[in-house]
This record gives sequence, structure tokens and C-alpha cells, in this order.
Amino acid sequence: MLSIPTVLIVDDEELILWSLESALAREGYHVLRACTGQEAWEVCQTSLPDVVLLDIVLPDVNGIDLMSKLIDFKRDLIIILITAYGTISSAVRAMKLGAYDFISKPFKLEEVRKRVQNALEPIRLKKEIEHLRKIQKEQYGFDNIIGTSGPMVKVFEMVKRIASCDSTTVLLEGESGTGKELISRAIHYQSIRHSKPFIEVNCTTLPDSLLESELLG
Repeated sequence: MLSIPTVLIVDDEELILWSLESALAREGYHVLRACTGQEAWEVCQTSLPDVVLLDIVLPDVNGIDLMSKLIDFKRDLIIILITAYGTISSAVRAMKLGAYDFISKPFKLEEVRKRVQNALEPIRLKKEIEHLRKIQKEQYGFDNIIGTSGPMVKVFEMVKRIASCDSTTVLLEGESGTGKELISRAIHYQSIRHSKPFIEVNCTTLPDSLLESELLG
């Protein structure tokens, strides 16, 4: 199951904190809140949010300075600045320093929701890919291949050794239905190259003139 994204809201206005927290919680996010820069720093150290909605003007620290500190602490942290009209130029400067986006006050909650959703989309896709790769690795694990005879046990032991090799060319031979594809997938998904694509090539559909270039480049 994919983890629920965490959003930290940093603002010293209680009404803004409450409205943003309510709106984002309804979207299914895990929402944290902080009223000061120091509180936000402490929350980030313990909870590691995915996105921070950060007001530029805070009672104890400059929001841009805090942003730089947070990005140094967590390089992939997504920060969306909340700015009043008079601080838009500061927000633009902050984007050059690593901010993902900025929202001007007064804002609509729907606008914030869309900005957060867009910011999290690459993270969602990355987590989904990692989740699918984990499923594939488990699905094509050696434990899922049926066979308890002596010869098959030897095959499994050999396949495990091959999968642990850094760079090895493997040729599997056998009649149709003997499990060549299953073994080849097991080798791939249990190797250090499991994050790379597994590409099937149907050689029977390729003319002899193209077969060598297709397989060997």
C-alpha cells in the first residue's frame, strides 16, 4: 500500500492554519501544522513531510531563510510559499533558491489543493513505480517457482548464484513449457538490475537479417 503524503502548514494566523488543515485533510493528506519557524524546524526533523506550505513572514524567522535551512536538511522537500502582495518579489527570488511555487494571499482553497496535488504527482508516480517493482520482485521470487526434485533444486541454486552476479550473459535452453521465461524473470527481478526494465523479444517474428542487431546492437 502506498503511504499517505504528509503536508506541513507553517503560518502564524490561526484562521489560515485551520482552513488549510481542514481542506487538505479532506483530500486525504496527513496534515501537520506549525505557528513559528522553530516549531516548523522541529516538526521537519521528526516527521519528514513531503510538502511544506510556508508563510514568508513569520514571528521568529524569515520564511526564505527557513526554506533554505529545510532544503539543506531534506534535499527533495517541496516548499510552496505563502506570500502577501508586498512580498511577491521575495517569493520570486525564493523560487530561484529552490522553492517549488508560491501562492499569494488572499487565496482560494481550491487553488491550494491543486498546487499541492501537482507538486505531489511526481512523488506519487515514483512511489507507485517502486511499489510495482517490489510486487514484481516478490512475484518472481524463487520461492514462487514450483519444483522440489533434485535436478530442479540444483537449477534454483545455480539461478540464485547467477542473479547475484553483476554482469553475466545467460542462455536458457529447454522445450516449450519448461519454465524458461519464469526462470529468466526470476533472475532479472532478484538481481541488482531489478529496477531496470525486463524486455521480451519474440525472435520468431524477426528475420535473420535483423535478429543479430536486435539482440546484440
